[in-house]
Amino acid sequence: MKFISLKDCNLTDDFLPTRLPHLPDLEVLSVNSCNFSILPVSIKEFHFLGRLDLIECNQLCEIREIPQNIKRVLAINCTSLTSESSGKLLSQKLHEPGNTYFVLPGSRIPEWFDHCCKGPSLSFWFRNKFPSIALCIVLSSPTLESYKLIINSTQRIFFHIGTHPKFTTDHIYLFDLKMRTSEDDIKEITVKQGWNLVEVSCVSPNKEEMPKWVGVYAYKKKNNMEDISFIRPDYAKRKFDDFLNYNPDSKLVGDQSLKRHPALVKKLERMTTWCYHAATPIILEAIWSMQAPPSIKILLWEICHHELPTCADLYTKKLSDSPICHICKGEPETLEHVFLLCPWTRPIWFECEFQWIVDMNSLKCIEVWLCQRLQKIKRIYPNFSQVNGLLGCICWCIWKGRNEFIFDGKPVNPMNALKRAETLYKEYSSSLSSSEAFSSIF
Repeated sequence: MKFISLKDCNLTDDFLPTRLPHLPDLEVLSVNSCNFSILPVSIKEFHFLGRLDLIECNQLCEIREIPQNIKRVLAINCTSLTSESSGKLLSQKLHEPGNTYFVLPGSRIPEWFDHCCKGPSLSFWFRNKFPSIALCIVLSSPTLESYKLIINSTQRIFFHIGTHPKFTTDHIYLFDLKMRTSEDDIKEITVKQGWNLVEVSCVSPNKEEMPKWVGVYAYKKKNNMEDISFIRPDYAKRKFDDFLNYNPDSKLVGDQSLKRHPALVKKLERMTTWCYHAATPIILEAIWSMQAPPSIKILLWEICHHELPTCADLYTKKLSDSPICHICKGEPETLEHVFLLCPWTRPIWFECEFQWIVDMNSLKCIEVWLCQRLQKIKRIYPNFSQVNGLLGCICWCIWKGRNEFIFDGKPVNPMNALKRAETLYKEYSSSLSSSEAFSSIF
């Protein structure tokens, strides 16, 4: 017998372990709406089992093993599953061979996925040939709407991820893309020379059916990973080179080149995020010209390109259980919150030489705020390159105070942080003056 369907059966936990061994050639097992609680170890021995339906088995809490050759599992509304059991269904080893289609309760993209975005879409790049990929989509309700792949903004491939009963909680769809598209569609993709942009998005106009998360994984044995990029490959490199070699007027104050600091250069090379804001060139020039230690310039670069590991950032990358600020415990810890809006940082900006009041209602993003403040400094202070260093030192001491609170348990103190920033600023300015005086002798 190759197919068994049991629905709404009052199965005991002893039923499957005692009956399954007599069906070694089983290929499809459907036990929807049954009230057993354990999927036994013996199911691992069914080497031909390719499909397992567990829909509405809401008492199922433990999956002890899963056949390694299984390709389709529907565990919809199995809300009692332990995290360990869900982990077995989402293991990289199980999905690496490809051709899988799994649906189960969950709200996070597996950690082994290459790239994920919060919201209904994501992008990646490829060259030479379209890669073999898996997609993971988190939904709060089943959808009848289609999804689309857009290649280089011109070619479109539509696909559906399946229709299922109403969800009682968030669910994860994890599937090989070729399981939901036709082979002909993939073959007909026109690949241009160089890098090709792929956008994955939901077509639905209904916000309730929009994905909460979308993730992509490139099968490692089926692709040349050098031909796949999850950041904008050309722009990220150009931005780094521009920053490393930037020299607006060949009259830089202080350290003339970050190339003298190989450790910092190596750190910069890892910063390949491709997000870009119109304020960036202004901030870039100000960073280069300011009188501040290279480490502070690096920090400002990281702020502008969202490279700092805030709680909100770690949460979106599935590296933290909560996005909430450790200090105030009231708001998500974004970059804006860390440096501008947290109750302990706002007094610093008001009490410093600038006497700035951070207006939450007009604050767009930290890049725009920095740009506006740097332009204001340039208008007011003739020695703006030196004064910019104070702004950098304040940001440095805010970040340092935040880290000392989290990792060392030291309480935050706005006035101590400001004093530390002013001391750092004065000492560095003094060292530059001494260095210039020494150089003038020779």
